[in-house]
Amino acid sequence: MIPDVICPNCHSVTPPWRYCKVCNAHIDKLIENEDKESHPRSESRGLFGGPSAETGCEFKAPMDARLHKSLDQIRRHNIRKLATSSTGEDEVAVIAKVIDLENLETLTKTVGEGSIKAKVRGAKVAAKGADEDQTPMASCNPKDKYEWIVTARLKESEVLSLCSQSFVVSLKGQSRSRPFLEKTLSETCADQKLLPKDEKTDGGKGVIIGIVDFGLDFAHRNFRNKDNSTRVLALWDQKALPQGAPQENRFGYGRVFTSEELTDALKSGELDKTDPEAPPYKKFGYLLPKDSLFETGAHGTYVADIAAGNGSGTHQKGVAPKADIVFVDLATAPLSEPPAIGSTFGDSAQLLEAIQFIFDFADKKDRPCVVNLSIGSNDGPHDGTTLVEEAIDWLVSEKHNRAVVVAAGNAFDEGLHATGQVCEGDTVDLKWRIPEYDATRNEMELWYPGGDRFIVDILDPKGKHLLRVNPGEYKSYDKRGLLTVYNIPGAPGNGDNVINVFFEHGLRGGDWTLRLYGKKVCDGRFHAWIERDERGQSRFAPPDDGSYKISDECTLSSLACGKRSIVVGAYDAHPLHPKAPISESSSSGPTRDRRRKPDISAPGELVLAAQSGTLVLRHRQSGTSMAAAAVTGIVALMLAEARALGLSLTADQIRNILILASHRRPPESEDWDERYGWGRVCAAKAVALVSAMAFKCRPGDPRA
Repeated sequence: MIPDVICPNCHSVTPPWRYCKVCNAHIDKLIENEDKESHPRSESRGLFGGPSAETGCEFKAPMDARLHKSLDQIRRHNIRKLATSSTGEDEVAVIAKVIDLENLETLTKTVGEGSIKAKVRGAKVAAKGADEDQTPMASCNPKDKYEWIVTARLKESEVLSLCSQSFVVSLKGQSRSRPFLEKTLSETCADQKLLPKDEKTDGGKGVIIGIVDFGLDFAHRNFRNKDNSTRVLALWDQKALPQGAPQENRFGYGRVFTSEELTDALKSGELDKTDPEAPPYKKFGYLLPKDSLFETGAHGTYVADIAAGNGSGTHQKGVAPKADIVFVDLATAPLSEPPAIGSTFGDSAQLLEAIQFIFDFADKKDRPCVVNLSIGSNDGPHDGTTLVEEAIDWLVSEKHNRAVVVAAGNAFDEGLHATGQVCEGDTVDLKWRIPEYDATRNEMELWYPGGDRFIVDILDPKGKHLLRVNPGEYKSYDKRGLLTVYNIPGAPGNGDNVINVFFEHGLRGGDWTLRLYGKKVCDGRFHAWIERDERGQSRFAPPDDGSYKISDECTLSSLACGKRSIVVGAYDAHPLHPKAPISESSSSGPTRDRRRKPDISAPGELVLAAQSGTLVLRHRQSGTSMAAAAVTGIVALMLAEARALGLSLTADQIRNILILASHRRPPESEDWDERYGWGRVCAAKAVALVSAMAFKCRPGDPRA
């Protein structure tokens, strides 16, 4: 039997057919291209702002490197991008910030061939400005000059047309998102016996916990009621193929399973199997990934159980065992079964739509809602200015009784962040160590101040100079491999400069060099991050001359730098560690713009949680994913207490209460710590503070 191969284009494991099963690339031709002589090529600055050499039109909004790279691959190799659950054939998912929603909607409906014909669907969030109060989207007039963030699926020509529109502030391609109890309850004082005696949380009853993750085993008994009905109000499987007449959602892809559908399947007994891929599961149309070296597994099951499991199967409750669950399976895959390895990651456009879906669902039920994001990546400026982070800030500010909890990430001591300073007229050689025989794609992103200008040279492990990329250019080296470098000045959102390096197939392993030359320098400081890669992690190599340092500061995930989200680190709460040491991998703040994140920490080391495909068993998991889930459950208790007392909480109030209620030792300092945040979370104190707020609102109450 001929073994599977790794596609040279997308690096998915695929049968050795003529075309890749995942990306439809012509495998033979791509391999042949590696043996042909070719030359580096560059393209005009128009791709990042200014006139385009391809279309002649003026680009009002810069196109980010990931979006341009997606389009370039189609042009470069004539690869037809297959349809997925969320995109049509040859479409890409984008996130855009616009200042004229009416113009955008009109454009998508009326223009003819060669322009934007695709329907712009997805999350729409409005704000008057960065420092002003948020306005509910329903009350915003599209004709007014609010800022809107939208998601869209567009073809190449449509992306180029959209870039030329004056009302488009920023246009970003999607980036991938990856996943990152007995002691949890007692350590966080979330056990019923440890909460205030007069508390009214009732296990989070009446609150919706939204979880955006990968794989929920809704058949596990911890997610069922006593009558065998489901506790899951809705499950949106974004990768699902439509079957029959599924409930529609306004985003137009995947399948939403209702609580009635899930309950019918549970009560029929069809899903009482130990194998999540057994025929009843398959017949129902929702398959769970298994834990393996290459797959994320049903990560969402662990997260959901810690936040909201009721213990019916494991006899160990989660933090908010009576809260209801809305789950979004973030995975995307080509429209075929089964999905190939590596294709079940979601992207940032889908993530934003998932959050909007959950809040919309909670609004219809008139319920408080907290969303858990135990996922992330390393790309982005790490200063809270990505469109996803900005949209999250807007969404939680739009209405009261909303919160988003984000895992800090597990990148500490991994060698994935480097920082240094370039002087004008001088150079810094940044070393990037690629593993030998690594068949996976590797990515690096470097940010530096907007007033500076760096030229970047690329040297291979033998010291041979391959490329020089000036500000405003992109170049590719495609001799026996593919390496692409973007040097983009003045990124929208923060005005800083970014260098993106994509290390593709066919290039040798070893220490590659990014030589940064200070063409114009006012500041010179830079930060660089390497993207996570579960199948072949590259890292920064130590400098020969001390010109930069590999730093564990600023290692928070790409989603963990927002201004109004609640960011959570992890520590070890086991009795063998009475001082509750921080978890070895728990990422460190501050943000690149020196704001204090994470906000709080929670138990995240070897936490027992429900295991998929077992109905009753648990499994030990570690990471900030588990810590974030515990805080999500505590926020649900706070919202339930507030609801019972007729109190509304803003996102800022929720975060501040968690901080005020935290245990400050450890860390030893009473001040903020770059890994613990402001301290260890305490549910009992947080609930008590919510109760005290309610009584202060009632002057006649003797407890006020």
